Amino acid sequence: MSRNDKLTDRQRDLMERHVGLVGVHLRRFFPGLNHPRRDREWDDLFQEGCLGLARAASCYDAACGVPFPSYAFRRIRLAVGRAIPRAFATVRMPDGAAEDAGTVVSLECDPPARAADARHDLFAERAIETIGERVRAKYERAVREATDTVRDALNQRRSRVVERVADERFLVPDEDYRTHLRRIARDTNTPYSRVTGIERRLAELVRDRLSADGELDAMQVEARRSPDGMAAELDGGALSRVSDHLDAQISRSFDTWPAAQRARVLTRLLFCCDAEMNDLLQTLLPRLSIEQKSALLAESGP
Repeated sequence: MSRNDKLTDRQRDLMERHVGLVGVHLRRFFPGLNHPRRDREWDDLFQEGCLGLARAASCYDAACGVPFPSYAFRRIRLAVGRAIPRAFATVRMPDGAAEDAGTVVSLECDPPARAADARHDLFAERAIETIGERVRAKYERAVREATDTVRDALNQRRSRVVERVADERFLVPDEDYRTHLRRIARDTNTPYSRVTGIERRLAELVRDRLSADGELDAMQVEARRSPDGMAAELDGGALSRVSDHLDAQISRSFDTWPAAQRARVLTRLLFCCDAEMNDLLQTLLPRLSIEQKSALLAESGP
């Protein structure tokens, strides 16, 4: 990131809220830097990590579907990795990390065509989405919806706490990278009990949304039947089986629903199939008696 580059207020706020990710990365991959005699090296690497975080904030596009912490970790790791062989050769590195650090990777923003990629180029090598990626996308969507619900019920100060809990805990896949609740409470000057209450509320809403997602259940069934599990690709055959599973779910549930719910489902079904309405009518009308057809015409009016 050049000296002349300036972050917008939104990007600066995004960076400030996630600066703790740099320390988490250093503590995990360079535990020896915690020694008091290596404070200078820690500070230097921390600055390099912050440059990577700033680049992540300047390039990040929330519409692409990847949570910012996951996107930022990659930029932080690359920034620190580039700095080590250049100026910090005495830092003890974990096994295998030297090879990664020696690989020079550009930290510039992706070109427009690549930046528009729905996965920020993290999954560019795979042309077909996997079950795990689809499930993860559903989970992230549920977290965002739960965050909006909880945030709307709180004041602006508490809203920032909700966003940090969601971004730094729920949306960080690796548990070792998640910010501790006490750190969030201290940074936001919020009682620890309030922060834990916010996390519990978010967990309840996310769980409710996922339990109501029929496709998620179908995906899990497909993952269990595949030897690759969640890494199985959602090719044409897998999607067809998922669709069949949903058909069976709807058919089994339909008989148990009350009349009002059945009517809503049928109305929604007709609305979704509007382009094929005539075909549907031709299929259903022959099944009706003359009296039923007359009653339908009477209800439709003149």
